[in-house]
Amino acid sequence: MLPRTGPITNSLSPATQTDVLGILQREQDHAIALLSSSPLLISLFVSYANQAVAVESASTTPTPESEEWKALQNTAAALREEIKELKSENLELTKGLESVKLQEI
Repeated sequence: MLPRTGPITNSLSPATQTDVLGILQREQDHAIALLSSSPLLISLFVSYANQAVAVESASTTPTPESEEWKALQNTAAALREEIKELKSENLELTKGLESVKLQEI
């Protein structure tokens, strides 16, 4: 059975909500029946579900107080500095190329 996290809050009528919940329940029952028919399918599904949970928990944003956040901030600052230096270098190279082109003319 699907866990309910709260009431459905939208403009659907109560009858439509009941119909939707009925459809979802039948599909869930059908999925459980399919999984129950094959140990391999159950194993694959459980493996997939575990990977999905791991990915979901790994993608959470670190808090600003965490060491991971501080490391990300330091990396971002270092990258910004490097970009500034590369822009300066690029400007110098562009000016050098323009002067070479002018000398060729």
